[in-house]
Amino acid sequence: MIGARALVTPDAPAIIDGNLTVSYGQLVSRVETQAARLHALGVRRGDRVGVHLSKSVDELVGMLAVLRLGAVFVNIHPRQTLDQLVHAVGDCRMKVLLAEPERAAELAAGELSPCLSAVLVRGTPPAHERMATLQSDEAYAPAPTVAVGPRDLASIIYTSGSTGQPKGVMLTHGNWIAASDAFASNRPANPGDRLLLLNPLSFSLAINQVFWMFRSGGTVVMHRVMLPAEIVDAAVRQSVTIVHTTPVVWVPLIRYLMDEPREMPDLRLAANGGGALPPNVLEAMGEMFARRGVAVFLGFGITEVITTTCLPSRMFLAKMGAMGLPHPNVELFVVDPDRGLCGPDEEGELIQRGPINGPGYWNNPAATAEKFKPNPHLRPLIGDEAVFHSGDIVRRDRDGVFWFVGRRDSLIKCAGVRISPTQVEDALHRSGLVGEAVAFGAPDERMGQVVHVAVGPGNGQPVDEAALSAWCRGNLSPEMVPRRFHVWDWPMPQSPNGKPDRWTVIEACRAREGKP
Repeated sequence: MIGARALVTPDAPAIIDGNLTVSYGQLVSRVETQAARLHALGVRRGDRVGVHLSKSVDELVGMLAVLRLGAVFVNIHPRQTLDQLVHAVGDCRMKVLLAEPERAAELAAGELSPCLSAVLVRGTPPAHERMATLQSDEAYAPAPTVAVGPRDLASIIYTSGSTGQPKGVMLTHGNWIAASDAFASNRPANPGDRLLLLNPLSFSLAINQVFWMFRSGGTVVMHRVMLPAEIVDAAVRQSVTIVHTTPVVWVPLIRYLMDEPREMPDLRLAANGGGALPPNVLEAMGEMFARRGVAVFLGFGITEVITTTCLPSRMFLAKMGAMGLPHPNVELFVVDPDRGLCGPDEEGELIQRGPINGPGYWNNPAATAEKFKPNPHLRPLIGDEAVFHSGDIVRRDRDGVFWFVGRRDSLIKCAGVRISPTQVEDALHRSGLVGEAVAFGAPDERMGQVVHVAVGPGNGQPVDEAALSAWCRGNLSPEMVPRRFHVWDWPMPQSPNGKPDRWTVIEACRAREGKP
């Protein structure tokens, strides 16, 4: 895609990073140079190469150079701990790692994994026989052309689970092409578009955004400072036309724009993915964007299948908060394990089929078999084909639009009533009294389970438990009213994709009470 675009418009901007602009022609040249370096280090088709850099042109060039060789990039978020990095290195038997100087120094101080033949450091490397600078002036022979097919592995993304070590989600070249096809079919982009890249490139949504831009000839504008005022400044300064990000960015950004109304004059498309937005934020987006001619899209996806649904902008005001419709190359089923296929407005597990489905988890056949497997209720339709079981509970309305209900493994059952933690969290965000919320079930002798919620401050103000409790009693059904608030006076720990690390927060709350 990139090479073809460079032939047509070599001088068009591909990446903007502050004062640095890299054209499509320059991008191809940088990728070829880096691929030659990696090939000289012994990287070959199928080898795993770690990219553990802060968001930068070097990070993106490194990922593309790995693909150029038919190898597999493993992007590890720079905020991951040393232990998490070491686990990924050993688990996928990484051959080369691209890293920042600070992390390289930590690795050098310990025992470097024997599978690593080299660590390339973006800066001055530590004194270590297997470490060298990423920015080499040495000339290397051009890397040979490597043909890859749709089933060849392109990337591994490590996702944190509720327990145990992270699992490596495998995604192929065909998966990424199908995912960018899906984006292009629902959110048309053109060579004049400029996308503000806000999420880390260890996040499948961000990777797909880059491919989506490059296939259209658009420009990726790198941005690292997540302060809402800085985001708006960058959007204005760089004539950004697309902001496509996640709730962890949208929620404070929309609240900032409500308090400090500002224009982003070139913005034509605003999209959300990676999680549901609180109702009050959606309503504000309707007023700020949708009713002023900016197309607003809502998307839903899971790392294992990259992207699943999209709510078209024409439906945003009528179906605010919905997951949306399946992409053209995605087939979705709602299945109840006992009753089988669900009809309109019946709740069941979301099951996905199609070319975006990844092949499973690296070196983990048990986890793969648990998620990617035939479903007996679908046998009359598709036989024993393995399909992705998401664990998400959804419903499909009579217009065919999907709505998220909750996770199969996190639903709270109070007095026989099933409660989605997301419903409770959305309500608390709507109150305006909290900035962060994680709801979970706690055992109760009489009710089975009751609702507990970890809450963090919003807008710099401490949580007022009395006011929050009164608001809940006046606005929620009796079963949904939290029996206890676990107040966090500091920011909650976050997962690599920027959302509250649900299970870490829940375990911390339970530990405070001395309960399992």
